[in-house]
Amino acid sequence: MISKLRGRSVAELRDRLTQRLRVLAERRGFVRAIVVPSDLVHSPHTPWPALDATAIAHRLSARTRDELLLRADRIVNGAFDVLGLQSLSYGNPVQWQRDPLTGRSADLVHWSRVPYLDYARVGDHKLTWEVNRHQWLITLGQAWQLTRDEKYEVTASRLLSEWLEANPAKRGINWCSALELAFRVQSWIHGLRLFESAPSFTNALRSALIQSAALQVDHIAQNLSTWFSPNTHLTGEALAMLSAGTAWPQLPHATEWREEGWRILCAELPKQVRNDGVYFEQSAWYQAYTVDFYVLGMAWAKLASLSVPPSVAELVRSAARALRAVTRPD
Repeated sequence: MISKLRGRSVAELRDRLTQRLRVLAERRGFVRAIVVPSDLVHSPHTPWPALDATAIAHRLSARTRDELLLRADRIVNGAFDVLGLQSLSYGNPVQWQRDPLTGRSADLVHWSRVPYLDYARVGDHKLTWEVNRHQWLITLGQAWQLTRDEKYEVTASRLLSEWLEANPAKRGINWCSALELAFRVQSWIHGLRLFESAPSFTNALRSALIQSAALQVDHIAQNLSTWFSPNTHLTGEALAMLSAGTAWPQLPHATEWREEGWRILCAELPKQVRNDGVYFEQSAWYQAYTVDFYVLGMAWAKLASLSVPPSVAELVRSAARALRAVTRPD
């Protein structure tokens, strides 16, 4: 115990103790409620103009369109492409706590009690988490925009409804990692934009999604990876706070989320990106993550009327140039 405490700052010890006490309170049923205003506008505010599906379709090659629709059709048929593996089945209905390769599932207990790193008990948590990032929602939304085929919107709304029922707040493997919640909330924001006028996305479903998104962002804010994994975990979480706080400014704590999220992003950039633009872990994928996070972050910050320091914009440009240098020109 003493060896673990050695070298820890007072701030780290304080934050870890606060998080630990919050976990103990949650286990006893004390969870901070987020009351969504009844008049909240369901459609998220975003930095991007209205979608023009016709113009997008003209820009896509036939091959790109066909590949997209094939992926979407596999999802409709219950098969997901994740982590380089094609057509994985998570069950019908989808078992959101399950690793499809081993068939092992995590118990639906408080997230702090889930042994998500124990392969023998829960299988490969990354395969479980990947489908719970809901990036399939974007694929279905793109397919619906291109075709207006109702099977894509019906599948998307059904999967989301099933996920909400199967993943109650603070319970299960899909609440263990704040970054996973962050990716999922991003998918919902962009998914709701893609399905803006889809009949299957009823007001009841949109309200339920926003309620869950608010709980998830609040969970992120209370469990930031400041000391556990202060790299792309922390910046991805901060981006979700900024995005959700800007997308739905009427939510409780929205101002706090977006301001704190942007503050973290600005503070972390010079720590994580060196002056030559290279990500400090010297990983091309983390380099791409970081450029993606900050390009999105600057767009959200401008929408929220938050100042973008010139030094931040310049370092993001430098990081983009470094990424381009390690990317094949084709």
